[in-house]
Amino acid sequence: MIIVLCIYCVSATTQDEVDSVEQGFYVAQDDPTYRSSTPGFHFMLPHTDLSYYNSSFTPEDVVVSSEGKNLITLKEVQNQLLDRNTVLFQSSLRTIGMKWHNERISIGLGHQGRWLGSLQYTDDLASLVTYGNASLLGNPAGIGTDQDYIYYNEYHLSAALDIGGWVIGGRIKFLSGQEFIETPSRDISINTMDGGYTIEFDNDYQINTYKVLNYQGLNDVDLSIEPWGLSAPFGNNSGFAFDFGVRGSIGDHLQIHTSVSDMGGITWDEATIYTSTETLFYEGIDLLDYLSEDGNVDIADSLYNLLELKESTTQNLSSGIPQIWKLGVTGKFGTSHQLGSEYSILKHNRLSLHSLKVFWMYDLGSDWNTMFHYTIAGNTYDNIGAAIMKRRGLFQWHFKIDNLMGLVKPLDVKYGSFSVGGSLFFD
Repeated sequence: MIIVLCIYCVSATTQDEVDSVEQGFYVAQDDPTYRSSTPGFHFMLPHTDLSYYNSSFTPEDVVVSSEGKNLITLKEVQNQLLDRNTVLFQSSLRTIGMKWHNERISIGLGHQGRWLGSLQYTDDLASLVTYGNASLLGNPAGIGTDQDYIYYNEYHLSAALDIGGWVIGGRIKFLSGQEFIETPSRDISINTMDGGYTIEFDNDYQINTYKVLNYQGLNDVDLSIEPWGLSAPFGNNSGFAFDFGVRGSIGDHLQIHTSVSDMGGITWDEATIYTSTETLFYEGIDLLDYLSEDGNVDIADSLYNLLELKESTTQNLSSGIPQIWKLGVTGKFGTSHQLGSEYSILKHNRLSLHSLKVFWMYDLGSDWNTMFHYTIAGNTYDNIGAAIMKRRGLFQWHFKIDNLMGLVKPLDVKYGSFSVGGSLFFD
């Protein structure tokens, strides 16, 4: 099981005593159970976050220096590859948000744009690219990949209610799809024998897309991404998602929280589908010669058979978004210290990423608050991260980074994430 760091989430203890800490670290992540103990309006200013994850190696591992040149090679990292490897990025930009609180209830609304992309590939595919299919002689290999990219706008309404010290919160989200491309999960095998090899699909190979890809053949491919587009908020490509969470105290010094986010997805009524059903045989061709350009090999004519995709349009094509499940506990020690841990699972398609985090929060006084955390990532890696929050008058800002060593060597981290934003409080 792969264990990785997920998106930040921090739980506070006694509500009225640590509200400044809670506002700094809860609002930044827009937790469904957040509510302020001080009645009034809370306006969330623009906020952005970005995260990147590679399950097997760092970008620096694949760059080697040779004769004064930097070369990219997978040979250096073959022993680090898993049976199924993952590259994942997520980003969001919150443009506006607002919440109103009284003694027991809070309601809010907001908007943000969200982007995500993922790629899953096998170690056999990496070996094929690195050493060529001749190295697989007599051994069938799985080379199927799963990949997707999606950009959508999210408009949400939220509410949280305090019932006897336990806060129950939820959020309903309207999702407006802007761009989308995916290859649904397919198993592809390559069988190499003397004189040639075959590529076989377990089912029709399929590409689903909206706006991103226009394919009319190998010589006529239009791939376009416009990540800042804003179409009609209630267009044909839309869907709903829901968040739900519960948070409560056990005694005076202990609090637990649990939540699930983004249960739902988008239905694309204007998607294009490209489909291939071919099983192919090639004679005497080593893919390594083609991929490395060491030989004068042209397999384009053969690839036309494989990539002779049939185009069609469809309605009611659904795509999911990553779900995040969380369970955590926080204890308060004295008036300034909080210590806690959280277990998280991020699920998306065939991907399941697990994290276990231990964190410590400290109130520096003068409306300064800090947080440090240590993330255990199985036997893959571990991270040390930090966050700081400052409130001055009506304005509050925060900055978070999950991997401090990434500031020194940004290309030598398997996971990197940061978050920055601000808020206005009218108590």
